Amino acid sequence: MESVITDWTSLQDSGKIRDIMKKIILCLSISTLALTGCATLPHKEATPATHPKTQQLQAQLDELFTAPQFENAIWGVEVQSLTHGDVLYDHNGKINLRPASNNKVLPTSAALFYLGPDYKYPTFFIGNTSLNEDGTMPGDLVIRGTGDPTFSGRYSKGSSTSIAMMEEIVEKLKARGIKKIDGNIIGDDNYFEDNPLVYSWMYGYFASPFSAEQSALCFNENCFDYLAWPGKKVGDPIGYELKFPTDYVQLTSKATTVAEGEKTDFDVDRTPGKNNPEIFGQISLSKTTVKEWGSVSNPTLFFATVFYETLKRNGIEVTGKPKDIDDCAQPPTAKDILYTHESMPLAKIIRITNRVSQNLYAEQITKTLGKLVKGEGSTVKGTEAIEDYLGRIGVDTTHLYVVDGSGLSQTNLVQPHQFVQVLSYMYKSPWKDAWWESLPPGGVNGDIATLLKDTTAADSIRGKTGYILHVRCFSGYATTKDGEILVYSMMCNNHRLTMEEVDAAMDKATVLMAEFSRK
Repeated sequence: MESVITDWTSLQDSGKIRDIMKKIILCLSISTLALTGCATLPHKEATPATHPKTQQLQAQLDELFTAPQFENAIWGVEVQSLTHGDVLYDHNGKINLRPASNNKVLPTSAALFYLGPDYKYPTFFIGNTSLNEDGTMPGDLVIRGTGDPTFSGRYSKGSSTSIAMMEEIVEKLKARGIKKIDGNIIGDDNYFEDNPLVYSWMYGYFASPFSAEQSALCFNENCFDYLAWPGKKVGDPIGYELKFPTDYVQLTSKATTVAEGEKTDFDVDRTPGKNNPEIFGQISLSKTTVKEWGSVSNPTLFFATVFYETLKRNGIEVTGKPKDIDDCAQPPTAKDILYTHESMPLAKIIRITNRVSQNLYAEQITKTLGKLVKGEGSTVKGTEAIEDYLGRIGVDTTHLYVVDGSGLSQTNLVQPHQFVQVLSYMYKSPWKDAWWESLPPGGVNGDIATLLKDTTAADSIRGKTGYILHVRCFSGYATTKDGEILVYSMMCNNHRLTMEEVDAAMDKATVLMAEFSRK
């Protein structure tokens, strides 16, 4: 669909777009607070903490979280009834702990609060509408991003790569009569700050797909996909290739083939700031082709380069080169919006964020909050917007310390009680349906499928897990056998156990909650 906006530059320079968005968000938030005040659950008489059933649950949970194997670990746990309003269990509920991916509960709920479930990210393809007689568009083609993390094959039906999305846009340009672009293909990421990674992330993460760089312009979740397979015999180099063709990534390998029965274990590494990934490790002869990922440096130039290659491959000549707008000596000459691509609605974006625990999505959402709520597309301003939201829904943020959206940082500090408050609020909010759908039920998505595998609680639990080194967390909702809704947060820090050992305690705790009865 062609945009009705024909002169982006004048709108952007006047600041009208930002001012309009901030006014809309303020009005929505005020209206939301009024609505939310009415969204309360029916009050029922609470069972006193001294009730035998409550005491039994408390004793059983205490036995789990104070077991000898956790002597040197720190557990913070809170369980509250949404149906009755009473706290059924509190073990260090107000202690500061590292949340890992439980942290994603904060930006995703804040995004629903500020933006609503129907919000969409636009990406503008900007050029000049006046073509020469031979179909040449004079000047640059600018791709201006606003933070959309979803420009990828994840949402493309019938396509296994993100290239199909670019090919569709190329066809839109060809339909306009464009046969040649007499200029550069420029990626414009100035909607966000230029810091691609959170300062407190561990250095060794940078090449991994779970710590992909952030940008206002994202393609393929800022990763390259590659295929790898064993050689014909033990000791042979493995075979490999990029999933989609691009000269932006120069993939090499030093991985080898090992005997059947030996472990397949390989990964990629690259030089910081470079796109020279190298596969290392080994692949067993028993393996077939495996698909894996690695992150790229400078996602903005990655987008511009792959789009440039897609244009040329599909019949549109380009005289210039792909460029990051920061590397342009002169301002781009493009001024007319040729095509506007819109993302999936926010409800679908947070569904992926929480169910798959997609770090890039959480960071992009955080920077979006910074831009639209605080006027600056940065992680710092995004976390300020999150803290403001928490204060507005009644969460005491005095001791809160949030530095990213994904929870990948080891310096985040959140209390189980604060997660319980957020989860309680969202259950009663106008966006309950979108929020509920974003959290995976037991045994369905991600490591919650493993966490609750073969337990009687699987069908009664819905929540968000979290894992980083020495940290395991699980927060969400439990439906008891009497139909009572419990909200809980279990956070284990500073442990030296396997994830499976910590999960065993969480499994038993969720079963106890699911089987709890006041009768």
